[in-house]
Amino acid sequence: MKTSRVLLAAIIGGLVSNTSHAQSAVELDITGGQTFKSAVINRAYQLFDGGAAQTSSNVADSNHISLEGTASGVLGGNTTNVIIRLGFTSTEQGVLDLAQANQVGFARTVAEGGGTALVSNIANVSFSDIFPGSAVPPQNVALFHEQVIGVVPFAFVGHSDLAFSNLTRETAISFFEFSGEISENFFTTTGNPSKTIYYFGRSNTAGARIVPEIDLAYVGSPQIYGFVGGQYTPTSGYTTASSLVAAVAATPATIGTAGIADFLAGPAPNVDDFILTYEGYYPTPTNVALGYYPIWSYDHAYTRRSGTNALNSLQEELFTNLVAQLTNQVFQTSNAVYTNSFVGLTQMQVNRLGDGTVIIPGPGWPAGN
Repeated sequence: MKTSRVLLAAIIGGLVSNTSHAQSAVELDITGGQTFKSAVINRAYQLFDGGAAQTSSNVADSNHISLEGTASGVLGGNTTNVIIRLGFTSTEQGVLDLAQANQVGFARTVAEGGGTALVSNIANVSFSDIFPGSAVPPQNVALFHEQVIGVVPFAFVGHSDLAFSNLTRETAISFFEFSGEISENFFTTTGNPSKTIYYFGRSNTAGARIVPEIDLAYVGSPQIYGFVGGQYTPTSGYTTASSLVAAVAATPATIGTAGIADFLAGPAPNVDDFILTYEGYYPTPTNVALGYYPIWSYDHAYTRRSGTNALNSLQEELFTNLVAQLTNQVFQTSNAVYTNSFVGLTQMQVNRLGDGTVIIPGPGWPAGN
């Protein structure tokens, strides 16, 4: 009995200690789409004193990372322990989880034991490639504070065995509609009439799936395939960007849609062999910025206006500094983490007011709220 009491006291003490740690730390739990995560991760490290070199981090996997340290430089000298957890799911799911205060999986901090096991928390912030009204079900924009962070181009990517390298709006929509039925000679007169082309797509909550379909004004439910057991097999879509890119690169007669960041992160062959042009244009920063290439979206940073996951004052300070890091013009125009995958806001010579809306001449972007 005495031993049990000692053990019970130790357990209670441990629980009190952990609760005290959680209460004393400033914690920011961030979710959202995978396409913009490289920029978010890069800038999150910069909030901490000493940057990456002095930040305790645990990488459970490429979508789940926790950071811990002090951030007195952005908290006005406050040396309170800071924890930032990053748990990237998908563009649409991130909006829904923030709106509905759902539990999201995050990596444990090193102090919590690290490893690959995830903890469930309610997210405070979501980065998303879509406006709230484009989610299913649509979310009321009045729920959120919103800031536009950057511009994300999306591309059609195809296996190197394809006999064509360009899609028009008409051929792209036909491809969505008749994936698994349409033959290569539909796209080019030199195509093989016996060769069927398959759509390897992301799940229907991913920006790489949603944005191209909205921007092309496609209304329907395309048949998504995977390659399972040596056969093209209907599927609900790939859950990660890296798995989609790897699958298209490895599987003949396939086309997928991916963010440029997704493409660069995957084991893809030569860019010119892998990325298809759309209406004759590659998704380069210049072509996007000048309005020649239309398949792109804004990346948004969302927080709740009210509710259990609305930011407190210290969280707000951390978030405001993270947004400032991400939208910094030097970062967006000279840091390869950003410039290789995204387009700087100040580079844009066109804008649009919503997902899939007409591209408007002139610089600018939707104002935050």
